[in-house]
Amino acid sequence: MKKSIVPARIIIALAFMLVHFTCLFAQEEELVFDRITVAHGLSHNNVYSIVQDDYGFLWIATQDGLNRYDGKSIEIFRNDVDNANSLSSSNFGKIHIGSNGYYWFGTFGGGINRFDPITNTFTNFSYSSSDSTSISNNQTLFIFEDSKNT
Repeated sequence: MKKSIVPARIIIALAFMLVHFTCLFAQEEELVFDRITVAHGLSHNNVYSIVQDDYGFLWIATQDGLNRYDGKSIEIFRNDVDNANSLSSSNFGKIHIGSNGYYWFGTFGGGINRFDPITNTFTNFSYSSSDSTSISNNQTLFIFEDSKNT
C-alpha cells in the first residue's frame, strides 16, 4: 500500500502561509518621527550621534553641546571654563553607553568625557604630553569597549 504525501505537503504549505501572513500583519504599524531642531531647544542642528539610555533619555551629540532629551524638554551640557567638572568641550561626536553604567562622550578636540548617571557628574580625560597614562589624542573618532569592559 502506497502512503500519500499530500497531507504533509498541505501542512507545510499551511505553516508557510501562516508565518508569511503573520509577518505581513506585523509590518502594518506606522512609525512616526518628530524632528527636533534649534527651534525646539536643541543646541545645534548639526547632529553627529544619538543614543537612548536605559532611563529613556535620548543623548544627542552636536557641534555645540551635548543634549539630553526626555521626550518633552532638552537639557544642554556645554563646556564651562569656570567649572572643572563641566564638559571638556562643547563639540561632540561619539557616544557610548558602557556595560559598567558609565556614559562616554567623545569630542572633537577636548578628549573624552565620562558621565555617571547615578551621581550626575562628568569626569574629563584629555591628552597630556607630560602624562604617559593619558589618552593618546584629544580628537575622538571612535569609542569601543573591550572584553574587560574598559
